[in-house]
Amino acid sequence: MLTHDDDATIHQAGEVPEWRESFYVNFADTESRFYGAAWQGLRPNVGVAEATFLLFDRKTARVRSVDTALQVPGDSDRRSLGNQRFECIDPWSHWRVHYEDDAAKLQIDWRQTTATIDHDPTGTPGQDVDGELPEDEASFYRVAKHFEATGTIDCVGEIDGEPIAFTGFGTRDRAWGPRNYGLLRFMWWQTVQFPDGDAVHVMLLRDADDAINLFGMLHRDGRSLPATIAEVDVAYDDAVTGAPVSGSQRFVDVEGRELVITGMEPMHVAPMTILADGTDVVPRRVESPDEKVYFWTWQRFVRSDGVVGHGMVDQAYWQGLQQSRFASTAATGRLYDFGLTEEPAR
Repeated sequence: MLTHDDDATIHQAGEVPEWRESFYVNFADTESRFYGAAWQGLRPNVGVAEATFLLFDRKTARVRSVDTALQVPGDSDRRSLGNQRFECIDPWSHWRVHYEDDAAKLQIDWRQTTATIDHDPTGTPGQDVDGELPEDEASFYRVAKHFEATGTIDCVGEIDGEPIAFTGFGTRDRAWGPRNYGLLRFMWWQTVQFPDGDAVHVMLLRDADDAINLFGMLHRDGRSLPATIAEVDVAYDDAVTGAPVSGSQRFVDVEGRELVITGMEPMHVAPMTILADGTDVVPRRVESPDEKVYFWTWQRFVRSDGVVGHGMVDQAYWQGLQQSRFASTAATGRLYDFGLTEEPAR
């Protein structure tokens, strides 16, 4: 179970080399112009970190800082890696991301609007169990905590002397525990935010029995409720190792509220690859059969009433397990109202 202190806390590392603590936020304005993400994580037991900051202006990369193998002391500050720093202003409700290099200086403020979803329905702590790694998809989120929430973003700064300022929406993520991405046989992770406040956050995870497990929520009129139905149709740019480039989705929550997306269009596709060990991720397309496919994609979504929203689809899958149509009615995950109230939600 999450506690109110978990968001601002740096957590005690477990024993396995794959133990990692990470910080993440993605963002997009409402004009389909500026979008990007910041992600950083540290494996303190081996002194290896990742630090990525991306900012695009339409199709042009204004900032592209990617290092997936930073060598740092294991006791380094996990909030400050590479050119970037995550700052907790108010736990759960307000975080600030700082980025600075020779050409750019940026500040992004993220403020919570939805409940927080914990991807483990059992609420177990984010520590390795007896020093062991997760063995299957079901245990992936039971030995490593992973929670997320949606909010607004405000970005100010400058690049090459040019002022940069925009507002929009984004999803923030915190995770800690042993992570082996190689277990993700097929994962569809989607965040969508619309200008009127509607938002969807879902992860669909295929298990060893070929069942699709749903972790997610739908936010509307100031209320976040667990998603109970997710139906996805998607087309790829390659039949075996492709990225999602078009599609439609339907989401329903526990009260029957429905959100239908009739179309999506990628603004940018960032290819990633999960290496054979399942721990390391590198920024390129797959090159050998033992590697797993992974993409970050920023998308423009069209709701059934024509309103345009923005967000991301992250997708990981084993080669040969790409799926074009899938659905789940098996709702899992747990919502918390931390940052909104002090009490757990549904």
